[in-house]
Amino acid sequence: MSTQLSSRAVTVAVHLSGTAGAAVIAVSCAGGRSGCCGAGRCARPRYRRRRPAIHGRRTHAVSKWSSLARARRVGAPRPARHGPPQSAPARPPRRRVRAAAVACAGGTAHGGGGTADAGRSAGRGSAGPRRVRPRWGTASQRPARRPTADPGTGLSSARPSPARRDRAARRWQRRQRAAPGPGHRYALPRPRRLLRRSEVVRPRPAGGGVRGRPPPWARRAFDGRPDAVPGPSGPLTDGSIVRIRPAAVGDAAAVHRLHQALSAENRRLRFFVPGPRVPGHVAERLCRPPDPAHAALVALLAGEIVGIAGYERDNGAATAEISLAVAEHVHGRGVGTLLLEHLASLARRGGVAALTAEVLLDNHAMLRVFADAGLPLRRHLDMGVVEVELPLTMDDRYLSAVEERESRAGLASMHRLLRPSSLAVVGGTRRAVSVGNAVVRNILEGGYTGRVHLVHPGEADVAGIAAHPSAADLPEPPDLVVVAVPAEAVPDVARACGERGAGALAVLSAGLAASARRELLEICRAYEMRLLGPNCFGLANLDPDVRLHATFAARRPRPGHACVITQSGGVGITLMEHLSRLGIGVSTFASVGDRLDVSSNDLLAWAEADAGTRMAVVHVESFGNPRKFSRIARRISRKLPVLAMLSGRSAAGRRAARTHTGGAAVAELTGAALFRQAGVSPVRSVTEMVETAAVLAHQPLPAGPRVAVVTNTAGTGVLVADACEAEELEVPTLGTDLRRKLAGDLPPGGSCANPVDTTPQVRTEQLRCCVRALAESPEVDAIILVLVPTALADLAPTLCADTGGKPILAVAPEQPEAVTVLPGGDRGVPTFSAPEEAAAALGQAWARTRWLARPAGTVPVFPDAAVGRAREEVREFLRTRPVGGWLPLDAALRVAECYGIRTAPWRRARSAEEAVAALDVLGGRVAVKGDVAGLAHRRAAGALRLDLDRPEEVRAAYRACAERFPTVVVQAMAAREFDTRLGIIHQPVFGPLVLFGLGGSYADALDTRSARLTPLTDVDAAELVREVRAVAALGAEGGDRRMDVPAVQEVAARLSQLAGDLPEVAEMDLNPVSVGEHGALALDARVRVSQRPDEDPYLRALPPF
Repeated sequence: MSTQLSSRAVTVAVHLSGTAGAAVIAVSCAGGRSGCCGAGRCARPRYRRRRPAIHGRRTHAVSKWSSLARARRVGAPRPARHGPPQSAPARPPRRRVRAAAVACAGGTAHGGGGTADAGRSAGRGSAGPRRVRPRWGTASQRPARRPTADPGTGLSSARPSPARRDRAARRWQRRQRAAPGPGHRYALPRPRRLLRRSEVVRPRPAGGGVRGRPPPWARRAFDGRPDAVPGPSGPLTDGSIVRIRPAAVGDAAAVHRLHQALSAENRRLRFFVPGPRVPGHVAERLCRPPDPAHAALVALLAGEIVGIAGYERDNGAATAEISLAVAEHVHGRGVGTLLLEHLASLARRGGVAALTAEVLLDNHAMLRVFADAGLPLRRHLDMGVVEVELPLTMDDRYLSAVEERESRAGLASMHRLLRPSSLAVVGGTRRAVSVGNAVVRNILEGGYTGRVHLVHPGEADVAGIAAHPSAADLPEPPDLVVVAVPAEAVPDVARACGERGAGALAVLSAGLAASARRELLEICRAYEMRLLGPNCFGLANLDPDVRLHATFAARRPRPGHACVITQSGGVGITLMEHLSRLGIGVSTFASVGDRLDVSSNDLLAWAEADAGTRMAVVHVESFGNPRKFSRIARRISRKLPVLAMLSGRSAAGRRAARTHTGGAAVAELTGAALFRQAGVSPVRSVTEMVETAAVLAHQPLPAGPRVAVVTNTAGTGVLVADACEAEELEVPTLGTDLRRKLAGDLPPGGSCANPVDTTPQVRTEQLRCCVRALAESPEVDAIILVLVPTALADLAPTLCADTGGKPILAVAPEQPEAVTVLPGGDRGVPTFSAPEEAAAALGQAWARTRWLARPAGTVPVFPDAAVGRAREEVREFLRTRPVGGWLPLDAALRVAECYGIRTAPWRRARSAEEAVAALDVLGGRVAVKGDVAGLAHRRAAGALRLDLDRPEEVRAAYRACAERFPTVVVQAMAAREFDTRLGIIHQPVFGPLVLFGLGGSYADALDTRSARLTPLTDVDAAELVREVRAVAALGAEGGDRRMDVPAVQEVAARLSQLAGDLPEVAEMDLNPVSVGEHGALALDARVRVSQRPDEDPYLRALPPF
């Protein structure tokens, strides 16, 4: 705020700091240099600090006494930053300035070194300063006001005499010396006098209170236990777990202590004003109950509030000013960034479009937090203050930044679980056969490099190792505790381990009730422990520096390079056995069980960072956060192959999955779409997973789809060729030169076409020459060798032929195993018992080659989309029907048109005369459609009349529809082209998907659909359309009329943007979409809306119960 006074030509600039309850006044002359005190002789501005006062229910910052004058009275040095130079000449007599501005909770200042406060919202929820005309004159000319109590000190805000101030200071010092010791929780109220530095009693750092009695505002009624308020948890950069929850009124005392514990420099950066204390009403206002104009979050570490963030805005405003403060002893651990992410998500759900802040130019730490957040950053420098604006757009840059921070913090929190330096086992017994004893035996026999402790309440030793009666008696806090006790004892054991300082739990116990599982998770969150399980099989890390095998498997797996992540212990045992047999081995194994905390996403991030892992093998029965899985897997798949099997595809499988681990199954189409987008190799069975792993681990990827089949029996060669065609592989005819070369190597009667029939008379050396010739030819990308055993040829020597970096697979029909690995030169050769299995495994390798060569693509943005109009259309419907439902046909068509999706011209008719008028406007032939909520097939319901061109036909059709349906639309007939179908469906687990397939009345019966998760890139949209082979065959690749495929891709991309902009759209169906040579035209639309989902799938948080 600035005020120009013509009488003295003086400019008064008031920098408000509502959070501090204070403001700084800079006075400069209008005629000369900036920063002059009024006479034109100062080199720097003169600053005054304004003390808060209470007038009824409104808080004002009232100009009182100059901080420089107070410092001069008590002998303290002038503020080096804001005051005039020490050598400045004597200033003229001071003129009193009285200006009022409403103080706020957010403040205008920002934290230093990780603390921040931005926000200058006025009282009663307003966002800006309140302009008040300054009144000038002597003290006698100003109206007298009644002294009021300062909310921060409880003392009168009227000007005390110097003697009274000195007496109050001495009284306060005597009481402070007589106060309880360092363990006391509160500080004494301080007098109004500005103390000398030697008189200031510094508060204790966070983790303990400060001495003295609680201030008056802290002795108010406490409204319940704030820690009981639920909230998500998230890992910090050092692996510790912090809890984020809404601020409660009862948090004001702790937040005030956090402010008071800040250093003088951080208080200056935080509040723009240096001072010995922070008024208590700042914390009170931050911790007030949330409303549409205000929200605040606190971060708790070990039960202590270590950070607070909030925003303030005018009612209905698109922007909000933020405040942020973090305790100094947790700076650099990511608390501020995590609070900023959660506050941005909360503001986004509240309708805020952008966050604003003001930061001092020398507050480099806070500026770096804003710059690294990943949000678009706009900055403006004004007189040493940086005005920051952060639009809350969830683009790929922001999601990548959040994902990187989550991966880094998650790895730190998983370190004590997967690379523990010490562990304890709770549950070992003297019985020869028990889960606990099996775990202890595997740990000891595996050669674990850390320290092992046992806990048993009634035995002195277990398995030859001394046992401790309880976790409290352990000689050290263990990094990992393996729990194998009865289900009813698990929560008590977890609590005891947390009190001892354990870092992670692996709970093998099964059969926990829902209440016990909830209690277990709450205990782990409270004590900052990561949790694997319950109902898990254990974990293993076979790195030579760890050698941990904490499972109850019968045999120790072979160390290797595969990270095995499974939800089922039985599947995990099978995978480890097969991978060990095939020479692949295991680097890390984890069974997530009920997946209360640690999930496949965490373990995939661990596999990415583990230098000893070259492949990830994943088995899941349900997804915790599939959208995070998609982004993590897409990043990891660029570095190493990821094989995934999703069970629970059938109805029986879904029932078994629910009873086994409590997971919710999803449609197979959705799971396949998720895997394909992420570059994951999807498999249907354990056998297929093992076969694909054998090929990817032992053979290079094929450069192309061309396969040469070599066989000594013609019948098996035909089987392989058919199997290759089914896997999108090619078996091309070989060139003349190559056939001539092969004919010289083969016995008489052999066929040199593809498949190459060598006849049963082929010898081993002839077979090797044939394989070598095919490997050297540029016409071939891979070789499948099918050999029925004879006395003339041996398969093993043939496989040692040099293939020049091309993959070679063998088929031995007589072998009992589905796949084995035979030695073949410098690498093993996977050998299959059936040709179909070999072709399927090679097809997976070719699919990975295609995905790695696939461009990443960009997400299209359509600036012509009328997002505001579409959002208002949806919200207007929800205002009248809060539970949601199907939009009327005319509203659904308008929503589609808002996003640039072309529709056939239409008019809504409310009477027969309006229907006839619509015929005249539209011209030509029209269709009359009736609509009611949930109507899917209009023709079957009698709600569709086609090819009407006469008024009496339209009038009759309208009357027939109006009798049964509340909405009637008249629409122009479109030329008949290819009917397709596009839509959106918002699944509770996977989120929004875009669907595409054949359209028309028989779309459901044909069931030719493809799906992709949003947001769609241009590459995703192209693959979505090409995946429906019928559409490609009928339109793009032949026929009398061709299909405008790019137009269909554009409609899919626009639907993807609609799904991101309007999360209220739960389902949208455009059927049919008529596609011709020159575009796509939507002829019908159905839209179902619901309340906006109150979740952020990309929020950096550990999974809730």
